[in-house]
Amino acid sequence: MNRLQSFHEVLIPLLVEAMGVTTYLELGTDQNQTIGKVRCPRRIGVDKAAALCEGAIMFSMPIQAFIGEKAGSLAPFQFVFIDADHSAESVGQDFRGIWPFVEDEGLVVLHDTNPETESDTDPGLCGDAWKFAHDLWLRQHHDCYESLTLPYHPGLTLVRKRVSWGPPAKFADGKHTSLTEQGLLAFPCCPPQRRQRSRLAWRTSAPRRAK
Repeated sequence: MNRLQSFHEVLIPLLVEAMGVTTYLELGTDQNQTIGKVRCPRRIGVDKAAALCEGAIMFSMPIQAFIGEKAGSLAPFQFVFIDADHSAESVGQDFRGIWPFVEDEGLVVLHDTNPETESDTDPGLCGDAWKFAHDLWLRQHHDCYESLTLPYHPGLTLVRKRVSWGPPAKFADGKHTSLTEQGLLAFPCCPPQRRQRSRLAWRTSAPRRAK
């Protein structure tokens, strides 16, 4: 597995540009390593000790306070990058708090969700954010989103607020049937036995002990 500690600082600005994002929100900006590289009309950053970032609206406050007091008036957000406290509990709280303010088809990106070794899960590094990414992956066939964790260290999990598939006009008549319904796929998207094997795969591929 490649260890690309700052790869997100390259990828996220590219995604923002490719998607044509006009409103970008970053929760946990540190020294603006990522938000400082993003180019879009409206950039918003939140950190308990936010540093000034030219052209961006910065809030020095706890993330949950921002969600409760400010997010509603600034929403909707097309792209949200969560890179604050990396504990599964905090990542989950930040994700669930900001999710209602994410635009349909918008993207939420979680950082440090694919630690390579057990030592990488130190609270000062990746923490156990990967556990929340795992839970999202397990639930994605029941909720209106899709998620993918990129296979490098420390990892990024991309969560799309998916509300439609294909060109809007394609299914406007409501007559679309899936490939499974048409008999072109012989298996459902995630049958129980596959889901059980997937859980095992996550357990056995959890961060390994460094040799």
